[in-house]
Amino acid sequence: MFSSLDTSHLIIALVVFALTVAGIAVLTPRAPRRDTVQRELEKAEFRRRIEERLDVHEAKSAEPASAADPETYRPKGFQRVFKIIFIIGWLIGWSAGIVFVFSSLMEEGGDSSRIFLACWLLAAVAAWIYVIYILIKLIRGDPIPRPRNSGF
Repeated sequence: MFSSLDTSHLIIALVVFALTVAGIAVLTPRAPRRDTVQRELEKAEFRRRIEERLDVHEAKSAEPASAADPETYRPKGFQRVFKIIFIIGWLIGWSAGIVFVFSSLMEEGGDSSRIFLACWLLAAVAAWIYVIYILIKLIRGDPIPRPRNSGF
């Protein structure tokens, strides 16, 4: 089935696909998420109540120190650029691995290792899709999930 296709063509097609998806994600306008709008409204209501009861100086000191979600963060500057470049490189290598495993599964004959390769292929494609999701968020500048047990 794939004997006429060279593996390098498949890798190039996957890279072009990933970059196209990332480009479309960057160019697509987004409306604010409803929970974000609701959170902003709640913050504004909180500030209004505080300012009604206290003077302006006390109201500023009563606000929470950080309004950022502790489960996410926004990489900035060099950190963001490095992560984008690293993830693109990772996707290229991971795509090559996916193509090689897929092509080995398509070959005739087989043994018990085909079950392992099929399971690995499913997990690899799921990880590939998640990394594309994170890459799109990084390119757009959206907050990304904070790694668990991180020291930041």
